[in-house]
Amino acid sequence: LVLFSKENQTVLELLITPFLICVNSGLKYELHYYEISTEISKNDTEIIGFPFGNKLPKEITDNISPKLFVRREDYSAFENFLSQYFNAMKSMEFADDKQAIGMIEHGATLFYEVL
Repeated sequence: LVLFSKENQTVLELLITPFLICVNSGLKYELHYYEISTEISKNDTEIIGFPFGNKLPKEITDNISPKLFVRREDYSAFENFLSQYFNAMKSMEFADDKQAIGMIEHGATLFYEVL
């Protein structure tokens, strides 16, 4: 992975996986379908959406794009992609995921693993 430096406006290759974690109980639940990645490309910057006909909830497909191919020089697209993702995640209700709803009711907090 490329090291990140906002001061240098460096584009990174990232894999971001969200988790719900109950701090008190230690329970951890991976929100795999909410995962995104960025990949440096020599071609034009391109946001990749979910394939048509997928069975994912509309909450995911309407608010998240799973992948960004980004030119190394296109830091603004990289930053916008991440900002939109984290803003969308703040408003997610996980309405179609009973496990997630149960954990939220028990005080789970959203955390991210970034590779």
